[in-house]
Amino acid sequence: MPMSTWRYFVTEDELDAKTGQMVRKAKELRERLTKLDDELKEFARSWNDLSKTSSGINSRAFRIGDKELTVINTSRSMETIATVPWKHFDAEAIKRLLRDIQQTSEELSEAESGLRALGI
Repeated sequence: MPMSTWRYFVTEDELDAKTGQMVRKAKELRERLTKLDDELKEFARSWNDLSKTSSGINSRAFRIGDKELTVINTSRSMETIATVPWKHFDAEAIKRLLRDIQQTSEELSEAESGLRALGI
């Protein structure tokens, strides 16, 4: 990567400020990506739990609440097998989450590349 001439025409303070901003942005992007990844894991966990309810369907009951679907095993003293928030059935929300993960990953890659170019 060719060295940009902008570094020769800024003061040390300006360079330090720019570097500090880049470091903060990269940190914020890492934190955002971690939160998005956690949300995706929560979504996957709930669907995985829901998939386990298909065996023994005759001994299942479904409690349909305002915010979630609960699957209960009626043959084992009404044990809750799975609880899935209704938001996990929202295809548009899932698409947005996946797009946000992709976009944040790309932004983080660019930010880290910029920091590496500065030797950080």
